Amino acid sequence: MLRFARPSGIARSLATIVLLALPACDDGDGEAGSLAFAYATQEGLVDVATPIAVGSRATLVLDPRPGFAVGSIVEARSDTPTAVDVARFDSQLVELIANGPGAARIDVRVSTGDDPDEEVFDTVIVEADDVARAVVSNACATEDEGPYLAGGSRISLPLVLTAGDGVALTGWGSYPFAIEPANTLQLDTQAAPTSNLPLRTGQSPGVATITSLLDDADTLAVEVVAEGAIDDAILVGGTDAATIPAGSVGTVRIVPIVGERPLCQGRPDRVIEVATPEVCRVVEDVQLDRQGARSEVDPASIVRIEGFDRGTCRLFVTYSNANDGEGLERVFEIDIF
Repeated sequence: MLRFARPSGIARSLATIVLLALPACDDGDGEAGSLAFAYATQEGLVDVATPIAVGSRATLVLDPRPGFAVGSIVEARSDTPTAVDVARFDSQLVELIANGPGAARIDVRVSTGDDPDEEVFDTVIVEADDVARAVVSNACATEDEGPYLAGGSRISLPLVLTAGDGVALTGWGSYPFAIEPANTLQLDTQAAPTSNLPLRTGQSPGVATITSLLDDADTLAVEVVAEGAIDDAILVGGTDAATIPAGSVGTVRIVPIVGERPLCQGRPDRVIEVATPEVCRVVEDVQLDRQGARSEVDPASIVRIEGFDRGTCRLFVTYSNANDGEGLERVFEIDIF
């Protein structure tokens, strides 16, 4: 860990002159060159040069790149809260809120050690801009489009917010869309992705319409189906694609089918039994249950398998509520080599 002593009065004055003279860096470096910054999102780190969508929030964090200090944030403030203000901060992050178009200097003070005098001061310029266009699109577990599962399923659709000059924006919490009917699909207010629209399906199957409040031509229809509509299931890629080396953990994707179309997203009631425990086992992965860990489309369809020995890993997969409640069972085989 890099350690920096609190600067003397003269050093602080010189640092202030340098801070006023240097422009913001596009790569996320602070103006003093002591701290590096980035926006932390559920999808990964985003360049701090990306403007925040007005009305949205962004999470500013220290980017622990070599050559820059790291530590606990002890102070953060904005010089232009009408553009971007500090909503709150803790030792690990600064939550910003974009109140209007413009730029703001965010001053950050970081403690880099056990001694309270070991602190680093730096400033990063952040920008906010109005959203000119908001576009959302389908996202399925396979390349084919299909329906989504009713009953409170969390689904996540790719979202692109752009300013008037076409520049992509970041931020979470403000999504300019009208969604109806609400008993079929609604905004998931407990989630906060930046490049996806977080939704929850309702109890009523049907077709919901997502319409941009900025341009009603940007509209997406989303079909929502009941669990009983599931009538089949497939191993994506088939047996030839489902291979896992012995002594390792791999993933396969088992997707329910509704009228010959794959279920895009949703978590139907499913039980997986391993018929060959000497060859493999199913690994439970809590990361796949977290809304914040959605690097894959529909993690509910992913099955993690640990291969013990060479052979055929045979899985019995049961969907108890499929086929209008009569249930569905399928057998899938994965080659452990």
